[in-house]
Amino acid sequence: MTVKRSSRMGYWGGLAIGILLVWAVFQYSSLSLDGLLHSLVKLSLVEYGILIFLYGLIIWLSSRRWSLIVRQVSGQTSFVSGFFFYNIALSQTARLMPLGHVAGFGAKLASLKIDGGTSLGRGLCCGVTEALFNLFAIACMTLSGVILVLMDGATILSTVVIAACVSAACILFVARFGFFLRIILVVLGWLSRIAGRFPRLAVPLEGFREKVGCIVLEPGMAARMLAYTLCFYVLGLVRCLFLVWFMGLEVSAVDFFAFYPVMLAVSLLGMTPSGLGLVELGWTGLLMHLGVPKEEAAGFAVVRRVVDESSLLLLTLLGLAVFKWGGTTARGRAIKVEAKEKLYETT
Repeated sequence: MTVKRSSRMGYWGGLAIGILLVWAVFQYSSLSLDGLLHSLVKLSLVEYGILIFLYGLIIWLSSRRWSLIVRQVSGQTSFVSGFFFYNIALSQTARLMPLGHVAGFGAKLASLKIDGGTSLGRGLCCGVTEALFNLFAIACMTLSGVILVLMDGATILSTVVIAACVSAACILFVARFGFFLRIILVVLGWLSRIAGRFPRLAVPLEGFREKVGCIVLEPGMAARMLAYTLCFYVLGLVRCLFLVWFMGLEVSAVDFFAFYPVMLAVSLLGMTPSGLGLVELGWTGLLMHLGVPKEEAAGFAVVRRVVDESSLLLLTLLGLAVFKWGGTTARGRAIKVEAKEKLYETT
């Protein structure tokens, strides 16, 4: 009861902070509700459709990678049609719940266990593998942005340097995936030592560390997963840039690319539900740094939130419909029965 009450208080506290930060963005930028509505109305149905399509493509690419990870790490191969798209979309929607990213990760694992028949331990290993690919992709984009800034924009030389550095990093990551995984194991070992004061926490953490140590990815499979990862991160950048252009903001694509990793880092903060307020503050500051007037920068930040969350809701409902339809077919029912039997055996 105390834990649930603490969770609720933390959620409402984070939500209140997020709302206050959004209010601060409105006050600082002098953005009015009429101005915000005008910015929303400026988006045509075609433009909004393009943004939804791109978001759906991002989720589809992410679900393809998640499918490879789950099948490779968990060893389970049979899943209902549409499950992984629904699983990813659901986890993104769950970020609006208490604890943000933790809630999203928990929803993904819960759905993987209930709907996919994958045990929690194997699901956690899949999640660690996914996080490792995500962090590496963000690191590559950050490296590219730093090179662009240091070499004064996009030139032939900077393009060659970025291509060489990112290619070398990707080859090293694919060929020595076990090395990067051992870094995660070191962190888990450090956490295990800290948790040693709490035996109930230390024992499962040490067991989880042993399971993570058993993850093995062949270079070819790691390369496929990395390709999907880089594709949907770059597509996320392109989608945001499209919204910038649709709203008529004068921002250089090169400058936007250089500083976009800053927003990826901000989005990792889970102090408020789905980064509410923090992300809006970050986008406003970033666009102002790129020369956009503060009212237009704040308008973009809030419009991006509205477009993203509404698109995600539509895509989650679509994913749920496809998944439920897949589960009603004869093959889908057989897969569900098989998944439940395997889950019962592992537990």
